[in-house]
Amino acid sequence: GGQQWRPLISVDDAARALTMCIESSIELVGAEIFNAGDKDLNYKVIDVGREIVSLMPKAKLIQNSSSQDERNYNVDFSKINTRLNYRCKTTLRAGITDVAKMINDRNIRDYNYKFYHNLLTLRG
Repeated sequence: GGQQWRPLISVDDAARALTMCIESSIELVGAEIFNAGDKDLNYKVIDVGREIVSLMPKAKLIQNSSSQDERNYNVDFSKINTRLNYRCKTTLRAGITDVAKMINDRNIRDYNYKFYHNLLTLRG
């Protein structure tokens, strides 16, 4: 496990992309679909884990070689990047730091809760 690609985006960057679309002219964005994100934020799951461990030394990286999750998303964001001159502002490192602060400040009380895990939420 861990070789799957995932596009990452902060809530702030996602909101900014949506705002840019809403505020753009209909000629520019009308009847269009945009992948909101940035090519620099397409990461392998294992690399995200390594970055978390580098920033949070108490964290442990556990690789599950028997993972059933074969979803793989290396997304192209060139359309929103070129048409709206959109780029994400929040780096992976900054995003991890923000989430770690929310956990440490107890704004996220139970990060194991299924609400925070896509696969668990999808399974119900």
